[in-house]
Amino acid sequence: MQVNVSGSFDLGQSFIEYAIDKCEKEIGKFSITFDIVDVRVKKNGQSFETHITGAKIISKFESSDVYSSFDESLKKFLTQLRKEKDKVVKNKKTTKK
Repeated sequence: MQVNVSGSFDLGQSFIEYAIDKCEKEIGKFSITFDIVDVRVKKNGQSFETHITGAKIISKFESSDVYSSFDESLKKFLTQLRKEKDKVVKNKKTTKK
């Protein structure tokens, strides 16, 4: 899985490494794999808006701190990923009968 991190401002190397490590660790736990996960951060005045996109799953969150914005967006992304995985598992069980 490739994780692309970009922003409308200089994110700093520590945030980029944090985002890549966290995405690889958390998303890697699922059997659903992505070729590319995009993390985009925009600054809106005093707040930061983070968008995470992978396949057809998209999440976004806005916060006054770039790290908390990323963490909450990733949490939403993982929730959607769990739902997708549950759908796949449920469909496999119903087609076997």
